[in-house]
Amino acid sequence: MDALSMAPSQWHAHEMIFGYGAAAIGGCFLTALPNWTGTKGARVGYIAGVFALWLMGRIALWPLGMVPPMTAMAVDLLFIPVLAWKILSQLLKRPKPQNMVLLSMLVALWVSNLLMHLEWTGLTDDTARQGMLGGLMTLVGLIGVLGGRVTPAFTRSAMKRVEVPEADWPRTPNAVNKAAIVTALALPWMAMSGSDPVLAGVTLIAGSVQLARLSGWRSLWTAGQPILWSLHLSMAFLAIGLILWGLTGIGVGQELAAIHVLGIGCVGGMTLAVMSRAAQGHTGRALIAPAPMAWAYGVMACAALIRWVGQSALLAVYDFTPMMSGGLWVAAMVLFLIAIYPMVIAPPPRRWQIALRSSLRRPRWSFSQGRFPQVEWWRKAHQWSSVPDRLGRLAGHRQGWPRQTVPRCLVVCSRCGLRRCCAPERGRCWKCRRQLKSQRFVR
Repeated sequence: MDALSMAPSQWHAHEMIFGYGAAAIGGCFLTALPNWTGTKGARVGYIAGVFALWLMGRIALWPLGMVPPMTAMAVDLLFIPVLAWKILSQLLKRPKPQNMVLLSMLVALWVSNLLMHLEWTGLTDDTARQGMLGGLMTLVGLIGVLGGRVTPAFTRSAMKRVEVPEADWPRTPNAVNKAAIVTALALPWMAMSGSDPVLAGVTLIAGSVQLARLSGWRSLWTAGQPILWSLHLSMAFLAIGLILWGLTGIGVGQELAAIHVLGIGCVGGMTLAVMSRAAQGHTGRALIAPAPMAWAYGVMACAALIRWVGQSALLAVYDFTPMMSGGLWVAAMVLFLIAIYPMVIAPPPRRWQIALRSSLRRPRWSFSQGRFPQVEWWRKAHQWSSVPDRLGRLAGHRQGWPRQTVPRCLVVCSRCGLRRCCAPERGRCWKCRRQLKSQRFVR
């Protein structure tokens, strides 16, 4: 064969799963692994090299028929093994079962990609669909495992910062958590098996378990924090999409609609949420989503809903919904780039700027508690008359707080009269070094 033989829809599915999805997995692992294992991050040379391999795979599969099928397959299949070798070398320095098992998902992603190429090269007759479903289920399974780990953890940390009682923190029964992880890891292999009834049963179980797990994560508490509710919304799309997929096995609904609920709502929404959070954290900024980023979360969710409506609920408008959904996907990515551009080019903010930005946050209503749990904390943190006054007094504080710590009071040194903002446990004047035995709060 002189040219690749693939339908446009297959190329679209391949590039969204093994192009966009594989790049998102690589970025997630290379960013998170140094924190998990305590090792150094990947060097710039390695990142540039693995990006070049990824880009060569995209060029080789460009639908113009310029690259022979065998060459395109060899080039496209290089990216994941090189990435997996780097991940394995870092995991072996501090091996943990919960992290090592993630390598099986990379193997599943590579095998799924191979199945698609085998049909395109003419070596098999009907494996492209199995490869496409296996690749999508690999992404979904990884989100089920990693998203199920970080979503309640980030929510718990936010609740702890505003002194929410521990009884109201997200909780997951151990049996439900294990069932969610096992079914998520089994999804790609069931998809590649080619047995649609088995896959439908597994997806129904996995979706139900994910929905049960999500019900204990206090999702309504995050209503006023886009950086958090975007994670919960993506996990909700994961559970609903798996249930919709399972229902197609008994003749209810459309398979293509369930595919796009998972692909747009779950994969697209979770990658946006994680990328924005990582960008803010690694540039030293407070974890508060800017307005364009919050809009991007909502626009991505609308793209998933419109695609599902046009495919299953209102077939009369199906001709318009793919273009509308695709346009909203592009709009969400553009909004994300607008929000992240100042973070990338600007120097990291100073600690007093982070503290000021955090202290200006208004209290949010807690649906689970029926009150404002942060009101007392917010009143203690706002004892100045105006924003310029806060800025001026925060600028005079030379001893930086830890990142994300909010000033609680303003003390006056009894010797030199210096006013400064500090936490209650800090007891020395930075100017004269005198112990502040009696702290006088200034309103």
